[in-house]
Amino acid sequence: MEIFIEIVGMMIETFAFSAEDKNQPRKVRLIGFSIIFILMGLFFFLAYILRYNTFMVSFLIILGLIMALTLLNSLADIIRLIRNEESND
Repeated sequence: MEIFIEIVGMMIETFAFSAEDKNQPRKVRLIGFSIIFILMGLFFFLAYILRYNTFMVSFLIILGLIMALTLLNSLADIIRLIRNEESND
C-alpha cells in the first residue's frame, strides 16, 4: 500500500506541475490536465468498486477530490487552452 501511495503521489506531482506550468507548450498542458481528469475518474470508479472496504473508499475519494479541486482551480486555464487563446498572465 505504501508503494502505491508513493507512485500515485509522484504521478500527481508530475502531471499537476506540468499542467500548471505556464512555460510548457499547449499540448503538454492539455495532456497533463487530461491525465489528471482520467486519474480522478479512475479513483472514483475504484472507490465505487471497493465500496465495502471503508479505508480504501475514503482514501480513493480523498485522492479524487484533490484531483477535482485541482481541475476546478485551473478551469479558466483549461478553457483558454481548449479555445487556443493566449493568456494575459
